[in-house]
Amino acid sequence: MKTLVFFGDSNTYGYDPSTGRGSGGRYPVDVRWTELVKKELKNSVEIFSEGRVRRCIPSMKFEYKEFMDIIEGYDHIDYFVIMLGTNDFLSQPHPDTCKVGQRMSSFLEKINLLDIFISWNTKFIVLAPPYMDFHGDRFYESYGTANGSLSMSLKKAAEMQHAGFIDSGPWNPECCDDHIHLSAFGHRIFAENLIKEIKALII
Repeated sequence: MKTLVFFGDSNTYGYDPSTGRGSGGRYPVDVRWTELVKKELKNSVEIFSEGRVRRCIPSMKFEYKEFMDIIEGYDHIDYFVIMLGTNDFLSQPHPDTCKVGQRMSSFLEKINLLDIFISWNTKFIVLAPPYMDFHGDRFYESYGTANGSLSMSLKKAAEMQHAGFIDSGPWNPECCDDHIHLSAFGHRIFAENLIKEIKALII
């Protein structure tokens, strides 16, 4: 059976913002999109999830070390799905989706050359995160991605590094009041759409 790993940030982790900022609280297992996808595809693909709150696209030494520690814990990975870029974008003093795309491209270029992935013949897929809409928020409005700009930058990175690409933005999954994290309903919508995409790509 093929093995697929989701590698992402708090939306992959299943963070529930209602539990309080910084608490690290998660939605129940039966709510998280990763688990819903895993359950639906259990007879076709073995799925694992590696989500962490506040994770950015690895670019620094300690981030790559954490990344390698995770990867070396697996015997084999056929598909490695990366949903990152949100924290990179929101942490910028001036929003620039192109820089996020460049960071993703550099990350993909580096991991494409790793012996462990070469030996496994791993296929990489970039999963663009849900759109963020901060309309009317005078502090964060410029960080909105509902225009598709972040998705387009990540798509360009994926194409440059010969990776697959899935854009979750058009699915319009419901987000919580922070406009960043998926609501419980949003997790379900996200899962339903991603299941279709995975079936079309790899099954």
